[in-house]
Amino acid sequence: MLKKATVAFVALCVLGGAYELAFRDRQIAGDKKLLRIAAAGWMISEFKLHEHVARFSEDHPDVTIQMWQTPQEYENILMLQTSVGDLPYDMILSPGNYDIRRLVRRKLVLPLDELMSEELKKDLFPAMLKASQVDGKTYVLPFMGEVNILNYRTDRFAEAGFDRPPRTWKEFEEYAKTLCFESRGSKHYGTSLIIGNNFFFAQNSFLPLLRSLGGTTVDAQGHLDLTSEHAAEAFRTIKRWVNAGIISPASLTRDGGPDDYKSGITSMFPNWQSRGFWVIRQNRDLADKVGWAPLPESHRVGSLFAFHGGVILRGTTVEKEAGQFLIEVMMGHAQRDIIAAGKMPVLRSKYRPENRPDNMPDWMVEVGATLDNSYSAPEPTDFSEMSEYVTVAFQNFLDSDSDDPTPLLKWARSEIERRIYSRKK
Repeated sequence: MLKKATVAFVALCVLGGAYELAFRDRQIAGDKKLLRIAAAGWMISEFKLHEHVARFSEDHPDVTIQMWQTPQEYENILMLQTSVGDLPYDMILSPGNYDIRRLVRRKLVLPLDELMSEELKKDLFPAMLKASQVDGKTYVLPFMGEVNILNYRTDRFAEAGFDRPPRTWKEFEEYAKTLCFESRGSKHYGTSLIIGNNFFFAQNSFLPLLRSLGGTTVDAQGHLDLTSEHAAEAFRTIKRWVNAGIISPASLTRDGGPDDYKSGITSMFPNWQSRGFWVIRQNRDLADKVGWAPLPESHRVGSLFAFHGGVILRGTTVEKEAGQFLIEVMMGHAQRDIIAAGKMPVLRSKYRPENRPDNMPDWMVEVGATLDNSYSAPEPTDFSEMSEYVTVAFQNFLDSDSDDPTPLLKWARSEIERRIYSRKK
């Protein structure tokens, strides 16, 4: 026992020394205020954040900025370090609408309302502002959005004689049938769809159909709707597409749907707008053959969104400077690079002709027109866990000979009630 305790003590000393070495440079700022920012690695590169940090430092010579890549499991790291009175960062650029309630519950973040003008709040799309709030207070400032749209191959559409993207799900199905063909011994399919990944099936495949059919994604109690006829019809629709052979077989696996679209095996992919940019990054020759359009029915029922934003950590001594960085950089001069990376602005004003950035493509403006009525996944804290039961229910329905998914949807709802909702009673 003594030997184990000694080993544990030595390990803690080593870790403590490494920790002190890693963060001792927090004192290098001298009389300047030190703002420590953690950001997702892809944001640092795609949004050219180091350039924007340099510009902010020029505009604010009394502030020194240090930027790190956000570590995996950063919430647990924050919980550990703040528990011993040590705050590693002042601000994090990466949390989204799925994270904020958990961060607030863990008392890790500060409300931002005093740093945000009423004009800024009104400029945010209403559903995005609501998704950034907990109990009426704003805890995350969104600076980029992902919107569920139709990614498609413009060259395949032209070859098939389509002069515009489908506007209804009925048209979508007809297009997908036409876009199935064989070439050089390989079969091509009309569309990819995520079916084999629990979270993305529930979020990006099931929810948009549910919203299109019923105008909402929740029931009378505000829970994810799994008991209405609209939910059953959404399941039946996807099963019909699978059985008709218009969805690539690989879509039934975890990552097969996105991979098939990137490789050209499919011609359409209803998913985040960034998926089209995946294709271009993989093959620059396809840059003029990838198109983006609002998802079918989204002009009527709005578009599904998710966002990433910035949070300011509780315990910081540079709250004001962190707020300035969020508003001046992430909501200001970084927006051009955010758009160039294929991410959607979250401010209404950016889509108006007089304010439209010169690098904003036409398709982005068209998608922006669907965001006043946008929506996000309900019950965000629990949605990932709920999606497991939704996907299992659909997989069992897909494997059955029945055309009635109601019993399986009721099973999913009962499991969610037993395993998730009951914990909160």
